[in-house]
Amino acid sequence: MNKKLLLLISLFLGLCSTHRLQAQCDSSYVSELLKTGQWLGSLIFGGVEVTEEKEEEIGDQMFAYVQSNFTLLESDSRLTKLQKILNTMTPHVSRKGIQYDIHLIQNSDLINAFSIAGGHIFITTGIMNWVESDDELAFIIGHEIGHVDLGHTIQHIKKSMTIQSWADYLQLNEYAGVIEQAQTILGTPFGQPDEYSSDQYGATIALKAGYNPHKGKDFFKKLSENEKKEDIPYDLDVWMRTHPYSDQRIICLDYFIRNELKK
Repeated sequence: MNKKLLLLISLFLGLCSTHRLQAQCDSSYVSELLKTGQWLGSLIFGGVEVTEEKEEEIGDQMFAYVQSNFTLLESDSRLTKLQKILNTMTPHVSRKGIQYDIHLIQNSDLINAFSIAGGHIFITTGIMNWVESDDELAFIIGHEIGHVDLGHTIQHIKKSMTIQSWADYLQLNEYAGVIEQAQTILGTPFGQPDEYSSDQYGATIALKAGYNPHKGKDFFKKLSENEKKEDIPYDLDVWMRTHPYSDQRIICLDYFIRNELKK
């Protein structure tokens, strides 16, 4: 992309945002980002209805895909630990109709955790080798519960269903690459609001379950050491990412815990 065009886009984003992502977080930026993401999601995907039964059905299909592409450990002391932590947290969720299940993926090179529709949560052995306390694990699990309990996973389903409907209507199904790009472009602005709100949710539910929410920052500190910032204007780089940079998440999480978190 032309450097002048990148600079113009960067300046535009800087002027339009209520707060540039700098080395501070007064939570007003996050609040505005969350509101904007929720408003856009409601505007674009609000007409799509997904019942909890349908969510569970889709989640089972997604679980089957994960199961066929990863090795899930079923008899492992680390899985027992994860299940115990999960059990202390689920009484505090809002969506009581969701049955949460946690799974351990055998992959020590992959430091990742994710959740899918229907309440399936996945933690890699790479993360288990990284964390230093149950408090840290509780935050990670709480964060993934948040994606389900706050409706982020449903939003992703709605996004896919909406774009597929457009493709059917416009008879574009043969252009799989175009559809995939559209999903990526539309999904990117929702990624960061989802992550910030799930960080706040993870800290909240971890505290309610008796864990130290400050330990969630330890995980991000380790992640930040391995993050490489792109060689493009900072505002544009931040906007294009699906996940905020870990150093910014540490600052915002710390502010939330110290100023807004209530047990």
